[in-house]
Amino acid sequence: MKGSEHEAQRGLPYGVQDLDAGGMLDHSLYLFRDNFKLIVLAYCAFSLPLNLLAIASVVYLQHAYHFFTTPLAYESLDRFNLVNSVNNVLHFLVSYPFSAAAVIYGIGIRYFGGKASFFDCVKVAFRRWPACFATSLLYAVMMGVGAMLCILPGIVAYLVFYLALPVLILERVSPIEALSRSRKLMQGFLLITLLLSTVVSIAGVPFGAILVSFPNFLVSMTLVLLFGNVLSFFHMVLSVVIYTTARCHGESMDLDLVADRVDEPLVAEGAVL
Repeated sequence: MKGSEHEAQRGLPYGVQDLDAGGMLDHSLYLFRDNFKLIVLAYCAFSLPLNLLAIASVVYLQHAYHFFTTPLAYESLDRFNLVNSVNNVLHFLVSYPFSAAAVIYGIGIRYFGGKASFFDCVKVAFRRWPACFATSLLYAVMMGVGAMLCILPGIVAYLVFYLALPVLILERVSPIEALSRSRKLMQGFLLITLLLSTVVSIAGVPFGAILVSFPNFLVSMTLVLLFGNVLSFFHMVLSVVIYTTARCHGESMDLDLVADRVDEPLVAEGAVL
């Protein structure tokens, strides 16, 4: 879909409708581009502080234990792994739920033709953080259990509950309801979601390989952290598009949106679906 075609289609800014795989990828790219400022602000507010903490920890370990200049002693390697583990836990507990809530809310509202400032997104992020954390935790546990039983159940859990966070944020339901509704919406969309997720991941492999190959470990780590956040935010955008397509497919949401916009927008500023 060309850039001129995605504007004002069916009276909506992005032509919300039942899309095929190519259309979903196009809409995700357009949304990512058009809302890049929101994504950067969310990164600076919620992800950058932990990234800087991780980098500062590595700088300290480099100077204190001569990392990457002398062979790593087991004691110093344990310290490095501990710092890395703590950073991952903090990312899961704090950074990801906040950034996901802010970005998914902002992208969702704007996708449906509404208005949402970054301040609106931050308010939603703080209000919905406990539910986002609980949903992410349940999602991770189910994927982990599935992966331990066999790789395939873990992949199925990843796909079935892929829309849990968009449902949670845009429909204001409980974590259990979000997971249940995601399972319902994903019927008929498992393979296409697997395809799109795989395409996005494969597209990032060459860039990741280049970044990892940098001779300076600190520079490499910084760029890898940044690139990982870019992929994470793009998956958030993609999840909103798949969520919308699933609702258009099974609930005719695109027709409802057009009908409501005859008189006034369905999505008012600061509202949720």
